[in-house]
Amino acid sequence: QQLSPYLEWFYKSLQPGVHYEEIFKVGPNGEVLIEDALELVDKLHADDAYAQRLAHNALEFAQTYLVREVMFLYLKGLLEAYLDLFDLKDMQEYLASVDDPGNPQLFKAQARAWKQDWRTVRLS
Repeated sequence: QQLSPYLEWFYKSLQPGVHYEEIFKVGPNGEVLIEDALELVDKLHADDAYAQRLAHNALEFAQTYLVREVMFLYLKGLLEAYLDLFDLKDMQEYLASVDDPGNPQLFKAQARAWKQDWRTVRLS
């Protein structure tokens, strides 16, 4: 996870010390503390098992959750939550046509069709 003012869709699922270590921390005046990065390098060199576990967990997280299908599931949920704020008939018709996003083959076909023209996806 990078030091950024932006929030990525998967950030809440990442756990420091499990999937990553914070390289740069922000000080009380908003300054980036470079000393923490140097301490982290020493920490990882001193505990190879921890470094290996951290790398393994990060790779497993990326291969499981940072894939297109999961991102589309997240976006579908986001659109459904957005829909709850409004009464958008067109969005309701689209979401009804998406079927079961838990079906990987169907979902991949829907994603391919959506990539071609997201306004005309009507798979059944």
